[in-house]
Amino acid sequence: MLNNGAIVGADSGGVAYDGIFYEDPERRRVVLKITATVPPGVELVQGVPAQQRPYTFKIEAAVPDDLRRSEAAAGIQTPFGPVNVIFRRLRSLLPHSHD
Repeated sequence: MLNNGAIVGADSGGVAYDGIFYEDPERRRVVLKITATVPPGVELVQGVPAQQRPYTFKIEAAVPDDLRRSEAAAGIQTPFGPVNVIFRRLRSLLPHSHD
């Protein structure tokens, strides 16, 4: 989730992502600064074997600013190799009115 400068999310393997983002309108990019937390027993898609203890790693990347409005993949470099990410709008955070 990207909301008010905060990043919160997880992938299907259970890796949690927390961080911040800001827009760079001059370069038409969104800058991401993320801490990934990998739980025990989870192998990364880059082939990093599962570990017995949880661990974290940092990701800093810039993606096209229009990516949040589309469902295109963007390549991001991590300390363990590249991955493709997809930003997809799931729903609004505002509660629905039941008048």
